[in-house]
Formats: sequence, structure tokens, C-alpha cells
Amino acid sequence: MQCDVLVIGAGPAGCCAAMSAAKSGVKVIGVEKKFQITSPLRGGEAVCKPFYDELLEDVTCLKKVPRWEKRGTVLQTKYCTVVSQEEKWKAYLLERRAMERVLYEEAANAGAEMMLGSEVLDLKFKNGLVSEAVVRTYNGVKRIRPKIVIAADGFASLARKLLKINKPCKDWASAIEFEMVGVNFSEKEFLQVFFMEEIPGGYSYIFHKTGGRGLTGVASRPLFDKIETAISKFNKVINKYEVLSRQLKNATFIDIRGGCIDVSGPLENPVHGNVALVGDAANHNFAYIGEGLIPSIVAAKIAGEKAAESISGGTHIISEYPVEYKKLPLWRELVQTLKIKDNIDELIYKNIDVKLKLILEVFLEMEVFEWSGRELPNALEYKSTDELIKFGKDLASTKNMSLEIME
Repeated sequence: MQCDVLVIGAGPAGCCAAMSAAKSGVKVIGVEKKFQITSPLRGGEAVCKPFYDELLEDVTCLKKVPRWEKRGTVLQTKYCTVVSQEEKWKAYLLERRAMERVLYEEAANAGAEMMLGSEVLDLKFKNGLVSEAVVRTYNGVKRIRPKIVIAADGFASLARKLLKINKPCKDWASAIEFEMVGVNFSEKEFLQVFFMEEIPGGYSYIFHKTGGRGLTGVASRPLFDKIETAISKFNKVINKYEVLSRQLKNATFIDIRGGCIDVSGPLENPVHGNVALVGDAANHNFAYIGEGLIPSIVAAKIAGEKAAESISGGTHIISEYPVEYKKLPLWRELVQTLKIKDNIDELIYKNIDVKLKLILEVFLEMEVFEWSGRELPNALEYKSTDELIKFGKDLASTKNMSLEIME
């Protein structure tokens, strides 16, 4: 089999790349090892409203996906609560299952040949370029000869491994998420996020969707705890913290999902020869929360367009994809959120009172402190929670931030 563009993976990023390339009229084949596009379903239904609104203008088919708007985000510890209505903390909750179906259908309707139950076993190289992909399908082994490859094959990317850039992740997060009904929500108009000493570098959350239905779960970082799993942490905190147990007491789960994400920061160079990495394969996520849906789709759209241009203009054009991506405000946000995560990590290692530490983490996360962390040294001078919270309130007021800080 021959094609112009081979897309590996048919998640949101892969489907968007296939759709984008196929709309340009080139021959596209998309392969996905799963037999059903939405099973198993991954997490990632909360997205930044301003960035998603922009995305809807470029990827209009996403307007078909149900979404629920949130006015902002509540980030809470036992020692303080920050309620933010800053633009970047306004959000949508999406119906991820519907999103994946919409994007898959759009890719197929655009002319891409989408193949479920098809797993890439190997990539053959010639003169530094992929010349052939060996693919196991439900109808036997196929050999596909592409001109350009877009690898959207996730956290454990085979393409990245075969390109020998699959160095061990220096930092990654694992998450467990439950979709539930019968939740007694204390807050429906804001995302609820909780920082807890039991989840260093991570968080738990409760997000309302509609009626008594919503999401809850835990994202944890093995960097700080190599023994306890995300689900173990979840079971611990829902029994220990009344703010969780009260809301989830009578809830019943209807879906369980989870996964891993590399939060080491986006790859500076996601193009190697005629292969472009996108999505989780290229670490496209906001590192301080691990949300990668929007960054992945935006990158995939650009990669798909550049892949199509490469067919007539030369293989070198695919290398323009990261150049275009880095011009976007979205890229700047990826870089800044990585710095925020790193600042929080450094704070976790400091030997200071846990109450102060959690409050400081909240201020870093919500950008009461500038993303660079330049106000952190002054904040570390405070030795009481009251003084630190007052410092945060004064700083937020000086910056005219749309947030409220409460003890």
C-alpha cells in the first residue's frame, strides 16, 4: 500500500492530523490499534475556555460536541481557598466520547482511509527517512509506504522509540478518573480542584457536568511517591477529606478511565526526517495540570497541513510545523506552565511547614505569583499562614486579578 501521509493513532490528535491533511487532497491513511475509537476512553474533558473558543473557529466540527461552561476554578487546601475567574481559569467540560467520534468521522469524511484494529509493528528507514511501516491488521500484515508520517501514538509512542528519542521520562503523571452519577455537588459553576499533602505535585478534583453527573479523580506524580498508586491515593483522600466524602457519599460510578502523561515539557524538535510527532508523543500539554487536549489538536492541525504541503513542495516543509506552532500564544503557555510546575516541584522539596507549603503551591498554580516565580523568595519570608495569605491577597489586589482568596 502506498500513501502520501500515514497517521499513526486515531485519538483526537491523530484524527485532526488526518482530517487536516486529507482536506488538502492528498492520500491519507490513519491506523489505530484499538478496535473501537472510544474504548478505552481516556480522561481529559476539562479544557481552558479561551483556547477552546479559538479552536472552535479553526476546527468547526467540534461545535457538535456537547460542552458545559464553567465560570472559573476553585483551588482549595485545608488552609486556604482561591476562587479564580481569571480568563485562563474559565473552562468547559466536554463529552470526550462524542469528541472522539466527531473527529474520527470528520477525518473519514475528508477522505482519509481510517483503519481500526491496525497496529504499527515496525518502521523501516532508508537514508534517514521512513520508507515503510509494517502494520498488523485484522486482515493480515500490511506494508504501507508513506511519504510523510505523523505519529500521534500517545504517551508510550512506538514511533518515538524507533526514532531513538524515547529517553526515559524524567517526570510523568498518572491519573485515575471516575465518571459518576448521584453526586451531591457543592459547586456546579466552577471546577473544584484540591491540593493535599497526600498527593505531592498532584491534585484531586470534582467537576460537574449536568444534573448529578460529573467527574472525580486523582492525578499523582511518581516523582514524589513511587509506591502508592493514583487509585490508592484516591481511596485515601475521599475517606479522609469531608469536602470530598460529602459530595461523593451517594455517588455511583458509570465509567472508570485513566492514563499517563509526560509532564517534562514539550519536545523542542518534534520533527525527525519525514516523521512529525504530535500530541502526547510530543509532550503537548500544560504541564502544571497535565491537560493536553487543546495543545495536541492545535499541533496536529498544523502538522497535517504542513504534511500535505510537503507532498508537492518537498519533505523539508514538514519541519515548518513546529516553527508555526511556536508562534502561537498557546506555545508560550506550554512553556510558562512548565516553569510553574518546576517552581512547585522545587517548593515541595523545601523543608518548610506543610501549611505554608500548600498555600504557596496554590499561589504558584493560580499565578498569584508570576509564572516565573519571582515573588516566591519574598513569600518564603512569611512564617504564619495569616501573614502569607494577606501577602497573597495584597499581591492579587495590586495586579487587579479576578480572584478571591479565603482562609
